[in-house]
Amino acid sequence: MHATSRQRSSSGIPTLLVILACVSAVSYFAFFRKGPPVAQEVPVAAARPVDPAPMEQLPEPAVPAPLQVAFDPPARAIGNEIDDLCAEGRWRDARAKLAAAFGSAIPDGERIELSRTGIRISEELLRNKPDEKDVELYEIQQGDTLDMIARKFKTLNGVKGAVLYVNNYKENAILRAGRKVRVARGTWSIIADKSLFKLWVCYEGCPFKAYAIATGAPSKETPVAKFVMGGKNPKPAWWPPSDAKIKGPVPYGDPQNPLGEWWISLEHDIHHGIGIHGTSDPGSIGSKASNGCLRMVNEEVVEVAALAYKGMIVTIVE
Repeated sequence: MHATSRQRSSSGIPTLLVILACVSAVSYFAFFRKGPPVAQEVPVAAARPVDPAPMEQLPEPAVPAPLQVAFDPPARAIGNEIDDLCAEGRWRDARAKLAAAFGSAIPDGERIELSRTGIRISEELLRNKPDEKDVELYEIQQGDTLDMIARKFKTLNGVKGAVLYVNNYKENAILRAGRKVRVARGTWSIIADKSLFKLWVCYEGCPFKAYAIATGAPSKETPVAKFVMGGKNPKPAWWPPSDAKIKGPVPYGDPQNPLGEWWISLEHDIHHGIGIHGTSDPGSIGSKASNGCLRMVNEEVVEVAALAYKGMIVTIVE
């Protein structure tokens, strides 16, 4: 008897289930027993610091040899040396060292300090203990005058000022026969400092006496330069500069004449019309007030004029 189609269909189901179960079991053991496939990791080399490429070895830059610069020691150090020389009685050596420093560009405070020491040295060498290398003694003759004595000694350049300074005489000094006067053998000069409003009469470059001055107004600054002294005139008339409101000559004694008792001309290749002179305005001393000249009070410019001679060096510093 043949089975019906329904019966054949029913009998095939268990067989199919068995087959599926077998396949599942095989898959389970194949997959899960061996574990899921693992992605193959690419081994990575351990990170190491990479040495930088060696830099090109450049030669060491050449270090220039230090320049040999002439260096003037500070004035305080020079001052100490000068003081030591004075303490040892080496006055001429002290003067030479001080003169070299005093004529150079140095700060104001140091110039003032050196000027005080210089005046002390000059006093010692020319007055207190005259050195025969600096001073000659002259015995006054009957009828001698200061002007006559000045003409007897070449070192006095025909002017009596050095005799007045060294012997501490006044213009009207009485000369008595038989007495001796000191006659300086060395060279006189002048140094003026604009910022200090000071002028020094110097012997052998060393300060001998100091004076207060006025200098050029801001619009007419006194030039910084080395001048040679020219002529000199007592009771001078004044020729105003071209930009002045008045015309010259303005006679001596006129209130508009600023020159006072003396005019001492200073000659220079570039700077013209500069001089040392007195003043009709003593209150201006210590300020910038002149037309470029060095202005002094009348009582003191008389002393400088007595020493002034043609060819004397006058140095103006800042």
